[in-house]
Amino acid sequence: MPSRRQCQTIVLIGLVAWLPSLVTAASRDLSELLESRVRIQTPVLGPGWHEGLLNRERREPPCYVILTFRPRPSSDSPLRLGVIVQLGDVSRLEAYTGRISNMAQWAGRQSPDLEQDSLWQSIPPDELDANRHCS
Repeated sequence: MPSRRQCQTIVLIGLVAWLPSLVTAASRDLSELLESRVRIQTPVLGPGWHEGLLNRERREPPCYVILTFRPRPSSDSPLRLGVIVQLGDVSRLEAYTGRISNMAQWAGRQSPDLEQDSLWQSIPPDELDANRHCS
């Protein structure tokens, strides 16, 4: 018979395995990710990952957009909006899962977090496609 500690470990492993599927199912319409730090790949901005903030337009059905910011030399520099990318123009979307920080600390800054794949959760292509309502 397994010890109490072994049972706790088994339950914890099961919970960790189950949690990502819960997040994916719960965020089917992406509303759970609103105002979250994301990174995208899109031909609109050229090759590579581009960091931004997931938002939506004020209309129904929801029209999701990613707000990008112009480069800034320091976190004390003012935020300046860059390009607003429609979700329909995004080929890949990932949500940041690292330590939550104030948007002023990362927006418009070339963050080392941007390249650390372990800090980002990929949004499945079918979920991305299900949210391309706007044209």
